Amino acid sequence: MSKSVIATFFYLSKKSFFRGSSVASNIGKKILLGYFFICFVAIAASLAVISFYSFDEGLGKDPLIEINNYLIYFTILWVVVRYFFQKIPKLIINPLLLQPISKKSTVHFTLFKSTFSFWNTMNFYFFIPFGLLLIYESEYTLWQVSSWWLIVFSLILITNYINIIINGIDRILYSVAALMISFFLLQKYEIIEIGEFFAPVFNLSLISPISSLIFIPIIILSYYLSFNFFKQKFYLDSDSKKKVEIKKLEWLSLFDRFGKASTFIKNDIRLIIRSKAARGVAVMGLLFILYGLIFQIDLYRNMSFFQIFSGIFVTGGFLLTFGQYVPSWDSSFYPLIMTQNISYKEYLISKWWLMVIFTFASTILSSFYLIFSWEIFYAVIAGGIFNMGVSSIIILISGAYTRIPMNLENPKAFGNFKAFNFRMFITGTLPLLIPVFLFNVGVLIKDSNLGFLLIASFGVIGFFFRNIAFKIVEKIYKSEKYETVKAYKMIDK
Repeated sequence: MSKSVIATFFYLSKKSFFRGSSVASNIGKKILLGYFFICFVAIAASLAVISFYSFDEGLGKDPLIEINNYLIYFTILWVVVRYFFQKIPKLIINPLLLQPISKKSTVHFTLFKSTFSFWNTMNFYFFIPFGLLLIYESEYTLWQVSSWWLIVFSLILITNYINIIINGIDRILYSVAALMISFFLLQKYEIIEIGEFFAPVFNLSLISPISSLIFIPIIILSYYLSFNFFKQKFYLDSDSKKKVEIKKLEWLSLFDRFGKASTFIKNDIRLIIRSKAARGVAVMGLLFILYGLIFQIDLYRNMSFFQIFSGIFVTGGFLLTFGQYVPSWDSSFYPLIMTQNISYKEYLISKWWLMVIFTFASTILSSFYLIFSWEIFYAVIAGGIFNMGVSSIIILISGAYTRIPMNLENPKAFGNFKAFNFRMFITGTLPLLIPVFLFNVGVLIKDSNLGFLLIASFGVIGFFFRNIAFKIVEKIYKSEKYETVKAYKMIDK
């Protein structure tokens, strides 16, 4: 890709940034992100120093050998975090197809931008200071540390390119998920110590620094596969509509008992059944039921604090995945809804009932945690009641500010909800922070049982005062109505 092509793309990106009515918002976001970026750099560098001296002086072990034992876990974490949070490289190709710019150059530039994304560069501020400490505080040479850096940064880039393919090809996603579950089971049942099993590969820099070059062909291969995937999608009709088989869902008449809200509830259930994107998110939410198994290992089993997190997550998976994108699931026809004689209250109540129904089902399905202990069972029940009474309302409020357009015709299972904003972060953490606070209050007054009781009591109170809460939520949605309609009209077809 020539320098002139790169310069052209950067010029177009700059013009796009400074055009339109949102330029002030864009600048404000950049300033805020810059502040958080500086804070993150300071935290990451501090963690590198703390980790080094914890291994070196605290445990009396070789820091490089120890960090290599955990490098496979870093790699798994990169894959998971990227999948849920990293935006897939994206360009509006319509005008570019009319320009004398080759498709290959456009795709190369898109991947080039992803290489220098925050999710890649953020790792530098931990591993570079850690490597410098290895040189100045240990007996490692610059040649050895540089070789180790090459291994680490190779893993970062490989996971970056693999993430693009995972988000576009479901069978790759399922294969990666199956591999990670296998690693978890092998580690849990002490069949293989995963960290120590892969450590010799990462220790190649100590034996022969030049051997780390074997990772370069893997980078090239992952880039090549990602490039081909992108190039195949570089057409105006690449995501053209497919024929959808319409199925009759007569059993949905069971929801007629919910009155006017039943129409919206049945539409949402049809959406989950027929849309691959919505169905994937709903299934992922239900799979959160198994999340609590992580906290049943000896390290966490006797720690009530982690059991609270477990109880909230296993019963609130649907809330945290599908629920937080209400009303974004209706974004393609939301402007039409706003022109109809439809009560906002009934619309919101239907969404609330849908979340309550799924949360109740998750709570019932999670009752098997009783086999571990009564405490985790109490945490699950308390978490389920709190999620139904309080978290469901908080998530509805979150939806008023989310405003992420959804393209339900996109064949990717999880490809439409990568955006993220500060209000989503706040409303997403409240369902976790409030129960933790209530639990600690109960423990300070008496014991953990009182903590569980306080959490459940707040859920019951929220359930009984839901009509008052709906009025507040309705006012918020009405105040954000025009901003929401404006955002949903910007859906990239």
